[in-house]
Amino acid sequence: FCALSDTFYSWPRENERPNLPPDWRLLMAEGLPHFAPGRAVAPVMTSGVNRGLLCLNWDQADDLPPQARQVLLAVGQQMGIALENLDALDNLLRQMDTLKSVFGGIADPLLLVDASGSVVMANQAARDLAASLAELQALDAAEPAFDGVELPSTKRETRIVKDTPVDEIAKDIVDWIRK
Repeated sequence: FCALSDTFYSWPRENERPNLPPDWRLLMAEGLPHFAPGRAVAPVMTSGVNRGLLCLNWDQADDLPPQARQVLLAVGQQMGIALENLDALDNLLRQMDTLKSVFGGIADPLLLVDASGSVVMANQAARDLAASLAELQALDAAEPAFDGVELPSTKRETRIVKDTPVDEIAKDIVDWIRK
């Protein structure tokens, strides 16, 4: 496979770059095939865009029959479709990287959801918020740790005594604690 750039792919790999026919520029511009004994060149194109040339060389000086020529042209079209799909995939991956960068740069919690309400993407702030909400729900759902434990009853005794010496107040407190 040869493209308009200096890039070419050869199989087996040790093969050298194929010599293109003298009118290769016309073949590329017009999307025309070139057939000669021992050689075939087919355009690799789709949607009217020529992406390169598929060059096949073989040792015998035989010419390709018409059916084999049609198959070669179909293979060239399939290669063009495959390259177009790879370009589309590459473009989608770049757009996804851009979207992730934008999403990641937003400080507020942000979710991207599809039409059914399923989360497609969440930024770090949204993931942190979801984690803290999950912790709170877990705490709410947990059994109370002190179920069945009775708290001691409290009894309040108040005495107002005027002009009582400190030693007597201390003795009253010690007596009350010992009860």
